[in-house]
Amino acid sequence: MAFIASKRKHFRNKKKWFLVSGVVLACLALLIGFLVSRYWGPTLPAEQKQWKEFSGDDPGNHSLKVVSHGYRMSRVYESKTSDATLVEWEWAINIQNRTNRRIDVYVSYTLIDQARLPVDVDVVIAKQEIPPGETVTVQHETEMNSADIGRVAAGAWELSWQEDMKSGRKAFRSKSMGF
Repeated sequence: MAFIASKRKHFRNKKKWFLVSGVVLACLALLIGFLVSRYWGPTLPAEQKQWKEFSGDDPGNHSLKVVSHGYRMSRVYESKTSDATLVEWEWAINIQNRTNRRIDVYVSYTLIDQARLPVDVDVVIAKQEIPPGETVTVQHETEMNSADIGRVAAGAWELSWQEDMKSGRKAFRSKSMGF
């Protein structure tokens, strides 16, 4: 009888070790899966992560002046909803209001290729208020297909705004550069 009891106890200990071993192996598998996807997934070269900045390309004949603008690629990742590899990119544009009135502006930014054709377009739907005489930065993040990243040569911008005229009427203005 003692022999059977010791066998049962030995079997229970084996069961516990199998359970503990299974949990440890499952945790290790999850950790390795995370590390592989994090560090061996698609990456961007360091030069694409740096800001490409442009200035002096605004003709300056309107109430708003683009002081500078630029873009950079932030990260590359696999889409969870499709089989595509996406690149997250962001852009920034510094806009100066050269009037004595508040102006609400809408901004779009386009990545263009060597032939000045659009590669990817991002439009900020919400308006940005620019107080009189001040310069503000409009910045936004978006994503594009990573297959198009090699075509990007520069950035182009477009501003749209509404001005109150001295006559009391409203004028809609727009200007763009880089296309």
